[in-house]
Amino acid sequence: MGIAATGWCGSQKTRLSPEGQFQELYNQYTKAYLGKDATSLQRLLAPDFHTGSLSHPVDKKMLIDGAMHPSNSLRTNYRKVLQVVINKDKASVMVHQISIGLSTDPKTHKNHEFRLELDCADSWVKNSGQWQIHRMKTLRAKATQDGKPFKGRIIT
Repeated sequence: MGIAATGWCGSQKTRLSPEGQFQELYNQYTKAYLGKDATSLQRLLAPDFHTGSLSHPVDKKMLIDGAMHPSNSLRTNYRKVLQVVINKDKASVMVHQISIGLSTDPKTHKNHEFRLELDCADSWVKNSGQWQIHRMKTLRAKATQDGKPFKGRIIT
């Protein structure tokens, strides 16, 4: 679908708000990530995409490799677009994210359910008429493991 470039929803000719356009893009990203669709992730991520922290940087290749890895146990990943500011070919998007999956304790090999809630400020760029994620930046993170506050280190 060309909704990112045109602001139109498929063939329906219904104009989407900026929030609606980016919500649709995040839905595509989530579907690609959970579905291990490297081609779609490649299209949605800018060539110079990056996320993580200074001590744990993640580039485009690392993110796609992580999504494709058999140990990726993410079951649910929902993003709600809160605010969009567009300036020509750049956009800043405030997003609330909830991710749920399973993690395995390396010592006991016991599975644990994790839930991660994030507030993010993401940067998008328009390349060849298509919006792509340039940077994902976590502003706030809250994690639980088996319903209890997670005390370990959160790498986002």
